[in-house]
Amino acid sequence: MERELCEESGLTPRDVRETKVVGFARWMERGAKPEFFGLTELAVDSSEVARRRPVSGERLYSAGLTLFDVDLPDIGAALAAGVPLSEALPQRLWEDSSLPLLLALRAAAAWQAARV
Repeated sequence: MERELCEESGLTPRDVRETKVVGFARWMERGAKPEFFGLTELAVDSSEVARRRPVSGERLYSAGLTLFDVDLPDIGAALAAGVPLSEALPQRLWEDSSLPLLLALRAAAAWQAARV
């Protein structure tokens, strides 16, 4: 996960403090390919992440960058209360995110809520 993050964002391994695996799923349409979801704590802030660029081979796939402030404990509490993920997330994040990102946010919010 950390290697992929660095390749696709232009971050370096020194920018990564810690990663925790918070979820797992299988893509049935892709031959049951495993997909892991994690939370990574960075040593840099979001403005520094916005300044970085992915390595050349990844630019085609990672050219755009949108940063969101996400309150994982609030999302986790909403999910625990039965609120659908589509309503617990900011509308633009729900509408523009990939399925892996949505599943990762759901897993991270549930993990965060379980820690409280």
